[in-house]
Amino acid sequence: MCQGWGEAPRAKPLERGGTRRANRAFRPALPAERESPERQTERSAWLRQRNAKEKPPPRLGEKAFPSESTCSAEGKTNPSRNLGPGILKFRDRMVPPSAEWAISKIHRELHRPFGFHGGIGDWHPSCFLGILADRRCAKMALGSILILEDEEENLRSLTRALEKVGYEVHPFQRPEEGMAYFKTHDSVDLVLTDLRMPGMDGMEVLRQVKQSENSVGVLLITAFGSVESAVQAMKVGADDYLAKPVDLYELRRRVQALVEKRRLKVEVDELKARLDERFGFENIVGNSDPMREVFQQIRMVAPTRATVFIQGESGTGKELIANAIHQNSERKRNRFLPINCAAIPANLIESELFGHEKGSFTGADKAHAGKFEQANGGTLFLDEIGELSLDLQAKLLRVLEERVVTRVGGTQPIPVDVRFITATHRDLTKMVQEGKFREDLFYRLKVVEIVIPPLRERLDDIPLLAHSFMAHFNREHGKTISSIHPEVLRALGNYSWPGNVRELKNVVERMVIFGTGEELLPRHLPPELKAGPDADPLGPPLSSLPGHRPFTEPGRPVQALDELEKQAILRALDQTHGNKTQAARVLGIGIRTLHRKLKQYLVEEQERSIQ
Repeated sequence: MCQGWGEAPRAKPLERGGTRRANRAFRPALPAERESPERQTERSAWLRQRNAKEKPPPRLGEKAFPSESTCSAEGKTNPSRNLGPGILKFRDRMVPPSAEWAISKIHRELHRPFGFHGGIGDWHPSCFLGILADRRCAKMALGSILILEDEEENLRSLTRALEKVGYEVHPFQRPEEGMAYFKTHDSVDLVLTDLRMPGMDGMEVLRQVKQSENSVGVLLITAFGSVESAVQAMKVGADDYLAKPVDLYELRRRVQALVEKRRLKVEVDELKARLDERFGFENIVGNSDPMREVFQQIRMVAPTRATVFIQGESGTGKELIANAIHQNSERKRNRFLPINCAAIPANLIESELFGHEKGSFTGADKAHAGKFEQANGGTLFLDEIGELSLDLQAKLLRVLEERVVTRVGGTQPIPVDVRFITATHRDLTKMVQEGKFREDLFYRLKVVEIVIPPLRERLDDIPLLAHSFMAHFNREHGKTISSIHPEVLRALGNYSWPGNVRELKNVVERMVIFGTGEELLPRHLPPELKAGPDADPLGPPLSSLPGHRPFTEPGRPVQALDELEKQAILRALDQTHGNKTQAARVLGIGIRTLHRKLKQYLVEEQERSIQ
């Protein structure tokens, strides 16, 4: 609590109507008819105190503490610091006890301890106004602002105005020094500069800022508020423009908008970087020969504008491949819009794809842009294209050929710039022969065809996939599993996987959830994998499938766990082109563990060469 109240001058008696004004002062806290008896007694005592010229509570602007101490943000006496008598001035008015609700609210927002004494005038607003007025005590920096202004008085005024609301301000009277600071500190969110300064003017500052870090905003201030200079500054890249004399409230509003814009842009860039990392080639796990061929095809087709057709069974990762093509194309800054044609009812799919005009059918109370329009400039992925009706196939063919769409109930053609990637698990060639799929649309879609092999045809990828999924679900479920038992890998390799990679992912997640130690053991396997190498209640025996190659050849000795671990590490390094950080992420181990293992393998090779 704040201790040591000082003497305060007596208040002036109430003028005519003062009682009504005093009553109104209490209303923001609680209506008079709903006040407790204690509050009513408190108000009456306060009014008597005013009328009888008794000693009132200290007024804002008066020093309420002994000269050798002051009240800190925690509400405790702090002898080492004195805020001074002028820091708490607020229109030089007495504050009624009803204001304590506002103080409590501000305190709760600041998450700082605060309390009141049980009497009239036993609180003092310095306990929270000091927090708002002193940035060193508040520690609520809203952003970092660099100010360049050659006039000392203007520089001081701008600095005070922004520091008062919580910004971290770095003022410089010489623009050269300010730009030197900017180039050595990457935490600046906004540059506030005068347009006319000796040595380096605001236009030169603007050019240097945009050349070094384009996401940092620049707000120009000048006394020469001509339209020509404003237009020129905007062309160079200024984010906003103010003319002197500067309205400080308007300045704060614009600074807040530009800082928020900067932070949003940084967040968007970070999210796009995560997308690039997630859907990059190095994060599509696979080192088998069939997957190497798929990777090569993606690298060649991604930079082009060609329509791509992806063929593969359910669960093989067709959408992942489509997203990788988009993220490695020139359209990656625009939208990737996946649509599952089988999941949309037949009576709604035309409206979803092409859009509709207001009143075109019952329930169309407003115009709606279809998926073709929403994906304009980006990539549209149509999964399960074989589920479209023949009527919709004809309309889709027109969109592919003319690059225009017409909404349902509309007559105006709308041009669209969309790259199409389609996929299906069906045999479209057979559907064309049966008359269930248009032949002209089939050849229009099949410009570039990518066939994704099922998991049973790339068993060499199972250990890498299993370790990758284990690392992913470790992070998601807070587990610390670091390895997979060889018997588990053998059981995974001898299973037919009718659900392909999706099924393997679900199995590994289940094992991670039920795993209790640092290794996935055979007892963590689901029942269908425990029954035997060919047991598969959802599909035919693995040995009966064409092209089956056992995970462990008959008569071949079982490899030691260390040897399997070494092979997995070498494969991961080969897949990530020697990038140890990405290889460690794929394997689900730390980078230090990977370095230690590689060092161990190097020592072993040296010992073998000596022998």
